[in-house]
Amino acid sequence: MQLSRGLAQIETSWDAKQGVFKVPSDLTWANYLSAYADTKDMKLSRKEKAFVQTMMAEYGFDAETAKQLLTIKQGIDKKFPTSSQEFRDYIFLRVVGAASYDGFQWNETAGSLNNYFYDEVVSSPITGEKARVTKPLLEIYQELGLKEEKSKELYYNLRLQHALSNGGNTVKKMHESDLSSSTNRYEDAKKNYKDTYGTTEGFDQFWDSKLKAYSNNGAGHADFTHQSITMATHLNPSSFQLSDIYGGREHVKDLSGWEGDTTFNANDRKPSIGEDDYKADLDSVNLIGRMEKGQSYDQAISSYYADLQKDSSHREREFLKNKDWKKVRGTIYSSLVPADILKKGEVSIKEYIDKKYSDVSTFLNRLEAVVD
Repeated sequence: MQLSRGLAQIETSWDAKQGVFKVPSDLTWANYLSAYADTKDMKLSRKEKAFVQTMMAEYGFDAETAKQLLTIKQGIDKKFPTSSQEFRDYIFLRVVGAASYDGFQWNETAGSLNNYFYDEVVSSPITGEKARVTKPLLEIYQELGLKEEKSKELYYNLRLQHALSNGGNTVKKMHESDLSSSTNRYEDAKKNYKDTYGTTEGFDQFWDSKLKAYSNNGAGHADFTHQSITMATHLNPSSFQLSDIYGGREHVKDLSGWEGDTTFNANDRKPSIGEDDYKADLDSVNLIGRMEKGQSYDQAISSYYADLQKDSSHREREFLKNKDWKKVRGTIYSSLVPADILKKGEVSIKEYIDKKYSDVSTFLNRLEAVVD
């Protein structure tokens, strides 16, 4: 299927006026062909191989990082053998999402890891009473099967994918930017690499290759940790949390995803939704929708991304089956548009949003284009 899609894309890439082929930016089909080649000799089951290939093709991870994610999943299965598949999927999404999204806010929305991964320390020398202290994330990764150095590598690459999934600067551009603005982005990035891999050798080539992979050749990949923490918020099994009081848990689910990126309803930051967040927000809703119908996370990502390969507008169509278009649009309008503009009608509202919040305007237009 990937090869036929690639051939079809090549046919439509011919520019007759200029007499040249224009290279399409979204080469996800090629990502799958590459992932198939890189994993063909791996001693994995068909299901495990499919998971690794999806992590590579849809998020830009290399085979090593994708296998580390598989190890985490397998470690969760071993640690919680009698728990439901939904719970184990939740733990996976929570621990990988925590690489970029952690702390009190996320403990109260996506759920705390303190109930599952903790050390007991003496809290009172007099009574000998003990208290639970949540394990650091790297130690959690180690508990789930990764060696210390591999835990560092996974943590680093999860955060790097988060940073580069919507694009970024090449090594050359970092140097130019540092020179013109007296910053140290290149040296900072190089230090983070050394802290992870123990050397700076090969950093320049590594960085530029990861920028290309994690940004999907500039077309944008879904931000994996953002998508994961949003899904974990949906699946959070906690019986009570602060979000139950402040706005309700159902509302918090949307605030952790599309609503948080397109409105002021989650915080005071100007709404912004790049391609990485756009894909992560819609995909998280759509994947959860499939899981609520009985699919596991593995089954959901496999079936969903296969469907996306067949139809370029499937992401938006499925999202609008899960979310009411009028409610989505109304939520955004009521947050962003002043009352006097709202009274003027649809044309004025769209012009206002396009001028003030162009990312949100694009978000709305892409959804509206497939509304029946």
